[in-house]
Order: sequence, then C-alpha cells, then structure tokens
Amino acid sequence: MRYARIRRLSFHKVPGGGSKAPVFAFKSELDEWIAGGKREAVSHARGRARTHVDEIAAPVLSRILGIGQETKLYRRNYILRFNLRPAFRGVEIKLAYSFELCNTAETVEPFVQEMTVDDSDHGFVENMSFLANDKAIYILKRPAPTQKLLGYVSYRGPEQKIKPMKAGIVYVCRASSVIHRGPNDIWYNHMILPTVGVKIETTAMPGFEITPSFSVPGLVMKAEHLDVAWRKRS
Repeated sequence: MRYARIRRLSFHKVPGGGSKAPVFAFKSELDEWIAGGKREAVSHARGRARTHVDEIAAPVLSRILGIGQETKLYRRNYILRFNLRPAFRGVEIKLAYSFELCNTAETVEPFVQEMTVDDSDHGFVENMSFLANDKAIYILKRPAPTQKLLGYVSYRGPEQKIKPMKAGIVYVCRASSVIHRGPNDIWYNHMILPTVGVKIETTAMPGFEITPSFSVPGLVMKAEHLDVAWRKRS
C-alpha cells in the first residue's frame, strides 16, 4: 500500500490469502498513526519554512560563487549619472559613469574599457579614462571609434593589466557620452561584468518625467541590464 510505504501506516494481511490477500488494521494502530501524522505535519511545516529561506538564499549564493567561476574581474560601486534635456525633435542625454574594477584571481588579468553607441542614437563618446590609486593611466578625449559594426560603433581604451586585489591597488574606470533619443523612450544598459553596488542618478528638465534615481546595493550579474525611461508631459 502507498501509505504503508510513504507514511509508515501499519497494516496486516489476512492469513492464507497470498500476495493479494485482503488487508486490515486495528483501531488502536490507526489512532496512533493519525496522531503521529499530526506531529509530523507540524514538523514538516517548520521544515518547509526553513526550506523556503534556503530556496531564496541558494540562488543568491550561487550567483556570488559564480563570479569566481565565470569571470575573475568584477565591478564595484558603479555610479551612472543620467542627465536629460530637450533638443531638436527629441531629447539629448549625457551619460557619465564611474566604477572600481576588482580582480578576484591570484594572477594578473587583462582588461579593456569599452563603450558602444547605437547608430540610432546619433551620439558620441566624450571621454574615457582609467586610474590606478588616483593616478591617471590614460585619458581619452573625443576618441575615434575603434570599430564600426552593424547597428553600432565601439570605443575601446588601451588594454590594462589588473593585479589581484591583495596588491592593494584601486583601479577606477570613468567615461561619458552624449546620445539623442525621442521625447518618449527607454534606455538600456547591459552589464558587461558582475557588479556589486549600483547607483543611478537621473535628472531631467521641466516638462519631462523620468525614472527616479535609485540604488541597487546588491549583486547585478553579467548580461543583466538597468534601464531608465522618460516621457514628455502632456
């Protein structure tokens, strides 16, 4: 019987009936089984509560551990400033970001700062810079596109060698760009590296509504995105 296998229900077979003999149970055994089931239900409910917490925590822990497995570099304290103002036939947006770059490996790892601008944005990169312990390694002003691809252009800085975190060097990337969009639109930013701590500051001229500034103190994984939306007030 299924309850005998799963819930440990006690039963007896009628003697001489073979493998398909009728079964029976004594009332005292059934009463004890029912009482034991109630105690087990309470224990199971408590266990489910613990399991629910574990189910929430497990994906977060898995993602954190995935940083070391998927990539050796990650970003920390990512700040994006998103400034919107009216322009001819739409809006002009100035984007400026900065973040710390960290190396979790025991070895020196390569890194290339990169920005992209879609053709439909009719924009450009204003500057790109890279610092180590507050000392500028390079500053690129109005850099030329490194590569023109279908639908967008890519801007890249010189390759850098990032030492492990235990070396005590603080690496910082900064960049800004200008793009043009319609009066009612949304902008996406796909994360190229796992990022711990994200802050987005948005400002807009009167006459526009925009996604409020916000902070994400937790973990944002590679390929996930952040977005900012806006619209012209009617």
